[in-house]
Amino acid sequence: MKKIREILKIGLPIMLGQACVIILAFADNIMIGWHSVDELAASSFVNNVMNLFILTELGFATGMTPMIGADNGTGNIKGIGITVKNGLMTNGIIGGISIILLTIIYFCLDHFGQAPELMPYIKPYFAIIGISTLFALGFNVLKQFTDGICRPMISMTLLMIGNLLGADLRQARIPGNGAHRSRHQHARLQSADSSRVRRIHIQVKENE
Repeated sequence: MKKIREILKIGLPIMLGQACVIILAFADNIMIGWHSVDELAASSFVNNVMNLFILTELGFATGMTPMIGADNGTGNIKGIGITVKNGLMTNGIIGGISIILLTIIYFCLDHFGQAPELMPYIKPYFAIIGISTLFALGFNVLKQFTDGICRPMISMTLLMIGNLLGADLRQARIPGNGAHRSRHQHARLQSADSSRVRRIHIQVKENE
């Protein structure tokens, strides 16, 4: 019974944290759909391209968790620090490679056979979400750190704060009718902002 409680103590916050990510993406899609079908189609195309890079980066970062967990089990604090430091460096390299590939794809977007009327929405959205993946990558690395030391509540709390911040930024950033900037760009801008805040907060927590 004790082991079950330990599993739930670690597993439930991780599950809720992942649910926060899905809820944020779902809220973005709902809001974009309210505005126009063209923008929803554009965001759907970009999100599917980006998911390949995001999931690849997440999978690479997840490899840190058992390494940090092993050091945490033996009380090797220095080893944990080395793993996090090297993880940030290697994931930074992966992020740099991803940005190069995304830049190449950006200049080839006209060759993907999408409707011409979608391109004014696809290109700026692609650029915004592409840049935001760098912040998400850094957060993923630090999330593996908190999960590896059996403190997943930290990352879960920050994800929830990011979602609440994102909801506030939606209201502040989204203009009424007649605005020049499309609403789906505002949705992704607030997601990027909340990702940056989560990363900053988790770095502060790590320093403590």
